[in-house]
Order: sequence, then C-alpha cells, then structure tokens
Amino acid sequence: GSEEEGKEEEEEAKAISTSSSLSSSSSSFISNARNAVVPPRGGLLVSADYAQMELRLAAHLSNDAALLACFGGGGEKGEQEQDPMRVVAAAVFFRRPDELLEEENTTNLSSSSSFSPSSLPATPEAIQAVTPQQRDAAKRLVYGLMYGMGDSALADYLGPLLLPDSSEAEAARVRERVGAALPGLAAWMERIDRSAAAAAVEAKAGGGVGRGVALGVGVAGGENERESDGVVEIATLCGRRWKPSSSSSSSSSLGNVEGRARSFVVQGSASDVFKRALLAVDAAFRAGWRSEQQGKGEDDDDEDNLPPPLSLPPHAARVLLPLHDEILVEVREARHARAAAAVLREKMEGVARELGLRVALPVKVKAGARWGEMTREGEGGWW
Repeated sequence: GSEEEGKEEEEEAKAISTSSSLSSSSSSFISNARNAVVPPRGGLLVSADYAQMELRLAAHLSNDAALLACFGGGGEKGEQEQDPMRVVAAAVFFRRPDELLEEENTTNLSSSSSFSPSSLPATPEAIQAVTPQQRDAAKRLVYGLMYGMGDSALADYLGPLLLPDSSEAEAARVRERVGAALPGLAAWMERIDRSAAAAAVEAKAGGGVGRGVALGVGVAGGENERESDGVVEIATLCGRRWKPSSSSSSSSSLGNVEGRARSFVVQGSASDVFKRALLAVDAAFRAGWRSEQQGKGEDDDDEDNLPPPLSLPPHAARVLLPLHDEILVEVREARHARAAAAVLREKMEGVARELGLRVALPVKVKAGARWGEMTREGEGGWW
C-alpha cells in the first residue's frame, strides 16, 4: 500500500524483456529468504495484506461507477463484488470468447459497432469467458492508465500476443477502450494531469501550487470540490499535498510530472490507509484485545451454539514487519493465532469505515510456521 509498491508496478512494465530463467531464480531467492523468517518456539506467524487497495482507493476518489459496482459500492447494500480485471477484460477485449480484439478500420472507437462505453457492466457470459491471459492484460492496462504508462511501453508490455502489430497506434486504441470502459477513472486522471502541469508552471513562476481544494478530499462531482478551469490542488486521501519542483515545467519533463502526480495521489492515499491500520494493529497488540460477543438472534434458540468471543492478552503478538500493503505478525503462542488474525482483519478493514470510503478494503489473512509457507484461512494447516 506504500508508494514503493507503485514503483514496482512501473518497473515491472519496463522489465518485460527479463528472461524467464532470471525470473525463476529471483522467485526462488525470495521464497528462500521468506522461509528464513520463523517465529519463536511454540509461536506462529500471521500475516494480512490488502486486496487491490490502490484500485479500490482510485474507485473511491474518482467515483468511477463501473469500478464502484465491481467493488460493491454505489449499488445495493450487500451487493457481491466482482473481479474488476475480468469485468474490464470482458468489456474491452472481445465479444466472442475466441476473439481478443474486434477492430474495424477506424480509430474512432466510440463509433465502432463492436464496442461502446456501455459495455460495462459486461455480460456474465463474457466475464466467464475471460482467459487468464486476457485478465492479466486488463490488469496491465488499468494500472497503465492509472500511472501514465506511455503508448510505447504499453505496446511492449502487452506484446504481440495481445496486440496484432504491437504498434504504439494499436496500444493507443486499446488505451482508449479502457478509458471508455472506465470513464470516471480516465476523466479523474486527466484532471490530475492538468493540475500537475498547471502546478509545475506556477512553481517555476514562484506562484506555488494550483488552486482549489485537495483532490484526495473532494471527488469527481462531489459537493466539496471547487474547480477553476478543471485545475485542483493535488493531495492524498488524508490531505497530504504534492508540490512539483521549479524545474518540472519544461515540455520534456511534464510527462514525468503528471506520472508522479498520479502516483502521489493513489499510492500516497494507500500509504495513508496503511499507516492508520498499522498504528491501530500495534495499539491493539500492546493493550490487549477482546472481540465482542455476538448477540442472540431472533431465530437462535440455543446460546451455546454462538461462537465464544476471542481474546488476545497484551503483548501476546507483535508487528514483525510492515511491507507494502502487508503486515507480518509474530504470535508468541500458536493458540493466540486466531485472535491475532481477528485483530488484523478488524483494524485493517476498519480504516475504510473510519475514512467513510464508498468501497470496502478487505484483507487476506494467512498463518504458518515460516513466512514462505503460510496458508489462508479455510485451507487447513494452522486454521
């Protein structure tokens, strides 16, 4: 959830030519390094990491209707979530399962009969037909849109398997498809670009940053947002503001300025969330924690069937390592692992409610005797 995570996404895009043998060697090294992290005798390791946190925050900040629908926001309460990457892939790449791109000899995608912005929500049949390759391509496209990946890098990143001629023009057309499928996100990113360019010019002139309220606080079309010519001040969800250097206003560096501004808002907001969660988890571990006993429902005749409350004594667990959007915890006695996992889930997911987000921020919890050999809840093992 930190800014370093976004940098890894960008570096991954540039490293598409890395050999498979090197990748395999690197994965093996990371796995071996993780297996070297073990708890004290009789203890256990528990970890929790956010699922698609940056994309969820972008959905909240941009108020993109398609993304909010995927994440269960902006719809009926309790609406089941959908994988946004599969939904985007279904809407952008194909109409028939055996066809990736239905191109008609036109660069005007909005007038193409094979695609329109109303492709979202995609049909259940199209979503089900999405292949792993198409989902991966959609993921690359969405994050490329978020972080300002250029057409040349995008063409190399997607490769000849997904782009018939691997050209920049082809990549640009696919990018337009993604923008049309996620219009709220695309428009929000364009406003960040305009604001970043205006702020860079003002910085060089000694005039400070752009006008308006914090972009991370107000959202597209929100009642708290006031704009002047589409320019707003760039800030994270919790109000940390971005300022460019005075050397960022040249035409050659504006593209980098825009990319850094996008990264600052999204990754900086993720960092805000993660820091809040980390502090809350650490405080609960130090003070001790007890879950609330579930009340008896109208249809419950036997109180003995209710699960007992979980409790965690003070200092029975400690934060061992915060890494990107993951918190690794050392539990001194394995019998407290379930309670430590409950603390992680409650405190990390609770940040979304504290900040009034329109999307949930779910976490995936794992446990094990080694960091590299942990299993998820419901998969047996320590659970």
